[in-house]
Amino acid sequence: MLIRSDPLRGVASLRQAMDDVLEQSLVRHGWPETLPQMLPPMDVEETDQGYHIRLSVPGFNPENLEVIAQPNTLTIRGEIKQEETERQKRKNLLRREIRTEAFERNVTFDRPLDPDNITVSYENGILELDIPAREEARARHISVTSTKQAKAMGAGQTEQAAQGGQTKQQQAQGGQTKQQPRGQG
Repeated sequence: MLIRSDPLRGVASLRQAMDDVLEQSLVRHGWPETLPQMLPPMDVEETDQGYHIRLSVPGFNPENLEVIAQPNTLTIRGEIKQEETERQKRKNLLRREIRTEAFERNVTFDRPLDPDNITVSYENGILELDIPAREEARARHISVTSTKQAKAMGAGQTEQAAQGGQTKQQQAQGGQTKQQPRGQG
């Protein structure tokens, strides 16, 4: 009779034993509090008017959330403070998974934001923001002329006035020109 051996059977049982040891020792010694800060997931979408953000923040109330808008950056902060009950103070807490939680998310945008017109809504643990983008300064075409051209244009007006033409000042006065008889000046 042939007996088959499974070389991975020992590895699987070793892994289970290690998992049990780690869970028992780390959870009892405050492992959840030492985890890196967990950030709530978010979706950021660019729209024709600006941007739309959806942030999943279950367990937070609107009064626990703060939104700060800067020219190109939006910061969303939240904090839940768990107060210890008298029962928790008296007991030797074996596992603590409900804890004080805080987060901060920063989003930088390509276009400047219009902070006065941001709308925020919160429902069923989802925070939604509609963030309009501010109109950017538009480019204008400006003609460039040389100094010589500008002087020539000014000299042409002086010459026209000397030849009996009307200057702009004369045109404003009703087009009257005072001509002196020739030979008397």
